[in-house]
Amino acid sequence: MVMANDSPDIPDYSKLNDNQIKVQVGKTITGIMSCLKTGTPLDFSNFKAMHKDTPIFNIIHNKSKNDNETNFELYIKEVDKQLQLLELKLVPIYEKPTDAQHRMDRTDMRNPQKIAVNILAGFLVTNEAATMCNISNETDIENENQVQNEIFQEMKNLAKEDKRDSTEYQDCLKLLDQQIEGMKLCNLIKENDNMFKFLKCKILGFIFTRAFELGSDHGQFWNEENPLESFVTLRDLNDFLKSTMGLSVPTDLDKDGQHDIRFHSDGKAEKGFLKKFITGYLKDQRYINLFKCDHVRDTHLYDGESEEGKQIVRWDVRAIAEFDIEDILTAVSAFICEDAYPSWMQDKDFMGAVKAFQSECNQVRDLGDNDEIEGVFKNWDRKMQPRARKKKSKK
Repeated sequence: MVMANDSPDIPDYSKLNDNQIKVQVGKTITGIMSCLKTGTPLDFSNFKAMHKDTPIFNIIHNKSKNDNETNFELYIKEVDKQLQLLELKLVPIYEKPTDAQHRMDRTDMRNPQKIAVNILAGFLVTNEAATMCNISNETDIENENQVQNEIFQEMKNLAKEDKRDSTEYQDCLKLLDQQIEGMKLCNLIKENDNMFKFLKCKILGFIFTRAFELGSDHGQFWNEENPLESFVTLRDLNDFLKSTMGLSVPTDLDKDGQHDIRFHSDGKAEKGFLKKFITGYLKDQRYINLFKCDHVRDTHLYDGESEEGKQIVRWDVRAIAEFDIEDILTAVSAFICEDAYPSWMQDKDFMGAVKAFQSECNQVRDLGDNDEIEGVFKNWDRKMQPRARKKKSKK
């Protein structure tokens, strides 16, 4: 646990002048950029540890304390302002509210008020470079909305007209390939991370689609009232990765799982990588939640009382902040299957579940703008500030 440092050599934040605050902002940005490069999550504990032995440590808090703008909010606004000069945007990630997340407002001692508050889980850094990075005189990297509304929509229209073999459809596929190559040149995609990101999206996509497939008849896998509470078991997830990708997953006979050359091709035989990836990396970085039940939840799918059948797997706050389930499914269909209008888009019940899941994700993302729940940041604009950009002329 990180403890506050009360050394007299560390000045109190309130006594810093503007230049001293700028120095601290620069150090924070350096730490954030280091996290981006190494893949270290900017969760609350890491963010606080990053500022150990600095004047910033004691002003950091992860829940609302009063109605006033705190020093932490003022500081983060300065950090965010400088990040935007680098085309980066700092976005808070909040815990989904529970009944326990409240504070007592005792301004009126005769009538204290119980006020719901958000708990800050950490930060997400979004990269806006894709909206302005020219790769060549002919190619621009487009942002997500342009890709979704222009390329994918054109492919979808052609697919509806049964023109998947047309020249126009193939041209759209080439444009998607150009987007990928452009993002690599902009360092938005790292070559050695592609397999891990693909695996992450496959797992998140499976949690949703499998939960919907199993429904509520065999143990409330799909939760209509609270879609984010929908789940799969760890045993079912491992079986999916083995059957669809041939991965060496943990089993009852092999608790760790064997070495897989796709993850370690340099001769390092690291056993249990997939186990560490799911129950370590994805869990620790808040992409998934793991809960253990008292009894096996997937006995209608598999024989035996495996401990992995007691492990429930759900989306967690970082997955909710970073991904849309429809985007994941669409990307797999368009990029992998080259089908912009797959059968799942034509299923009303499934699309209803997609919309319900995304709606609940949006509610969690928008917690900072919810007037009924107090957030850590009250006056911080969470949107990227528009900047005048000079567009490169095309020769």
